[in-house]
Amino acid sequence: MLLSMFVLIVFSNRFYFFAANISKRISLGIIIKNMKKIILIVSCLIFSSAIYAEKIKEVNVPNAVKDKLQAMFQSAKNIKWVKEFGNFEAEFDKNGNEISVLFAPDGQWLQTENAIKLNELPNAVMIYVEKKLANKKIKESAKVVDAKNNVSFEIEVDGEEYLFDNKGNFLRKQKS
Repeated sequence: MLLSMFVLIVFSNRFYFFAANISKRISLGIIIKNMKKIILIVSCLIFSSAIYAEKIKEVNVPNAVKDKLQAMFQSAKNIKWVKEFGNFEAEFDKNGNEISVLFAPDGQWLQTENAIKLNELPNAVMIYVEKKLANKKIKESAKVVDAKNNVSFEIEVDGEEYLFDNKGNFLRKQKS
């Protein structure tokens, strides 16, 4: 991350120098004004991608989160940790099934996502796919249970997640 910031600063300084040299034809104020916008936009893109989700080491996961995971899934091994919007996600396989569990930093369980086969999806989801996503392949499908015991389903198609309620009614689409 520091390297990308250093490259951005060096690049922006060189670009600024280049822009300043051609200022004889173009107003220096316009160049500086646009440079600030460009640097701001690029910086926001870099930092927003880092904030969304980042892989982390287990030593950086709060003990309350690790303890809660072990209480829920004693046999969980080879856990991959991701920090996502301030929460902690544990990803692992259980009996050949991908499981993803989301926790708040204090160890509070937020949701569990279990990979499922396509034939385990509600019929309404498959009808939606046939009508709205014809000729597109479902990459992943999952059953999601949240802390209030609400069940929903999600599928991934072409890099986007489609979310459905427990009966298979379409809720929303988001980038995965």
